Amino acid sequence: MKSVFIVEDEVVISIFIKMYLEKKGFNVIGTSTNGKEALEIILVKKPEIIIVDVSLKGGINGIEVVNKIYEHYQPKIIFITGLDERALRCVKIKYTYLRKPFENKQLLAAVQN
Repeated sequence: MKSVFIVEDEVVISIFIKMYLEKKGFNVIGTSTNGKEALEIILVKKPEIIIVDVSLKGGINGIEVVNKIYEHYQPKIIFITGLDERALRCVKIKYTYLRKPFENKQLLAAVQN
C-alpha cells in the first residue's frame, strides 16, 4: 500500500481525495492546507506520493514545497491545480499534472502510474 500526503488549500477537495484514495487502498498519511507546515511534515514522514496544489497558504507555494522536498528525496509528485500547465514551466522535476476539476479515474490513474 503506497503512502500519500495531500497538500491542498481547499479542505473539501482534500477530504474528497483522502476518502477516495483510502477507499482504493492507499495509505493517506496526512493532509495540509499550508505549504510550510506540509514541507515540515513531509520531510519527516517521507510519503511515496505527494499530491500538491500550486496555490497554498503559509508563505510558500506548491512548486516551492516540491523543489525543497526534492533536495532530500524524490517522491512521485502530482500537481492538482486550476491553473494551466504553463504555470508549472519552472518545475524541473518529473511530475504528473491534473487540472481541476478532475475525475476520479484521472486521479486514480495518476497515483497508480
